[in-house]
Amino acid sequence: MSLAFVWHSFAPDSAALALSVQSWAENFAQPGDEFTVCEEDVAPIAPAVRARLVARYGVQFRQRPAMSNLTGPGVPGAVLRALSAACGSHEAVWKVDSDALCFGDRSRALAQRLQPALFGLPYVWKNLQVARGFAYRLSAAAAASALPVVDAFSELHGPAGWGEDAVISACVAETSNQPILLPPYDPDRGFWAGWNYATNQPPARYHQTFDFVSFGNPPRNRPRRDATMRRVYDDFLASRAALTAVNQQ
Repeated sequence: MSLAFVWHSFAPDSAALALSVQSWAENFAQPGDEFTVCEEDVAPIAPAVRARLVARYGVQFRQRPAMSNLTGPGVPGAVLRALSAACGSHEAVWKVDSDALCFGDRSRALAQRLQPALFGLPYVWKNLQVARGFAYRLSAAAAASALPVVDAFSELHGPAGWGEDAVISACVAETSNQPILLPPYDPDRGFWAGWNYATNQPPARYHQTFDFVSFGNPPRNRPRRDATMRRVYDDFLASRAALTAVNQQ
């Protein structure tokens, strides 16, 4: 079954977005999958990046109003509507942050077999386990079931500071009859990880261990973050090429 992938992004994240889309398109996607970027209307993605993503991966671009780091009143509903619209006839939709790289597709078969409403990395919000926003998968049915209540739920539980990931996760948990699949962090062979700037880990520690890695979104550190993403992904490509060469001998 095919999948949809959606990024919410804006001009300052153009370089990170380009690398993120490349990693998901080349290491996770299959024929029939579709890619959509929802870009800020006041700060659209750099034209050169847009042209490259359209030409290489058939990415569709949709404009949206500015949203402060995907938090605040009305944001969860807007994000969920964009995810549902992109999902269309696909089995499920992945919401991906511009700073999230993908190194493997183990979870694709797992999710297809278990058919979860929601698949992601858990954290605790209001005593609920919800999915972290850097990369999570919603089934088409779960997205549809949450749509009628997401705006009311967001308004009921507070106007600001709560991310779309928490609100959408909670709505799905309340409205879907499919299972919720939130595998915990596993330092040995996990699905998810966040890049730790402080420890200066070698790139291979991440792309050999985890399928999805978030590099965070600190505005003051965007050049460093983008350079780190590039370094890690280049190391991943070099490691894969070396392994391919060995296997062909």
